[in-house]
Amino acid sequence: MSTGPVEVELRLPGWARSPSVRRHGPAVAALCLLIAGLVLKGWLLSRSFFVEDDIVFIGRAVDEPFDWDHLFRVHIGHLMPGAFALVRAVTAVSAYDWALVSAVIMALYAGAALALHRLLRLLFGARPLILVPLALFLFAPANFQAGTWFAAALNILPMQVALLMAVCSQVLLIRTGRARHALAGIAWTCAGLLFFEKAVVIPPVLFLLTVLLLAREHGVAGAVRRHLGLWLAYAAVGGAYLAGYVLAAGRPGGTALVGRSSTPRRTTSAASSAVRCRRCSWGAR
Repeated sequence: MSTGPVEVELRLPGWARSPSVRRHGPAVAALCLLIAGLVLKGWLLSRSFFVEDDIVFIGRAVDEPFDWDHLFRVHIGHLMPGAFALVRAVTAVSAYDWALVSAVIMALYAGAALALHRLLRLLFGARPLILVPLALFLFAPANFQAGTWFAAALNILPMQVALLMAVCSQVLLIRTGRARHALAGIAWTCAGLLFFEKAVVIPPVLFLLTVLLLAREHGVAGAVRRHLGLWLAYAAVGGAYLAGYVLAAGRPGGTALVGRSSTPRRTTSAASSAVRCRRCSWGAR
C-alpha cells in the first residue's frame, strides 16, 4: 500500500475563474453581506420601539424652540448638537414615527459599513479576506444596541462613520502627502464630535496609526515630525471642543440629568401619551 503524499486538485467552475468575477466578486459579496445585515437590523427594529432617552429627545424637539440652548444642552454628560439636530429633522417630518426612525438608523448603519469596507480596501486591497472583518462588524452582537435604540444610534453610528472615514483620510495622507486628506480627516473628526464626545479618541487613533505605518522607515520621532502641523491642528480642535464643553455644561440649564431635566413636565406627559398611541398602532400592524 502506497504511503506517499496525496495531491488533491480542486477546480472552480468556469464562471468563477472569469476575470470579471475575480475583479468584482469581493465587491458583490460585500454588497450581499451589507444587504443581509440590513435585513437583520430591519427585523430587529421591527420588534423595537422608543425607550428612555428617545422619548425625552423627541419631546424636547416637539416642545422647545430650535436654538443654541436646545442644541448645546449637555445631556447626562453628553454634548451632541448634531444628534439633537437630527432628532429635530426627524421630528419635523413625523414625530414618534418608529418606521422613519428605523430608516434613519439603517442608513447610518449602512454608512458605517460602507466606510469600513472602504478602509479595508485601502489597507488590504480588494481581497476576499476583507469580507471577514466586514461580516464581524455587520453581525456583531455588540452592535445590536446601536441598531435598535435610537438614542444610542445617534451617538455611536455617526462616530463610527467619522472614525473610519478619518482613518481612510489619514491612510491617503500618508500615501500621497496631499493636504486635502489632512483637512478631510479634521473635518470628519469635527463631525464625529458633533454627535458624541467620545470622538475625541479619533486623533490618538490616527496618531498611533501614523506611527505604526511610518516608524519602520522614518523612526518614531521622524513619523511624529513628518505630520507635526497636523497633530497641532488636532490639539487645537480638541482644546476648542473641551472649552466648548465646559462652557455648555456650566451655563444655567446647560446640563440635563435624570430627574432634573429642564424639559417641562407637560412635554414628558405629552411624549409618553403619544408614544403609547404609536405603540398601539404599531403593534396592530
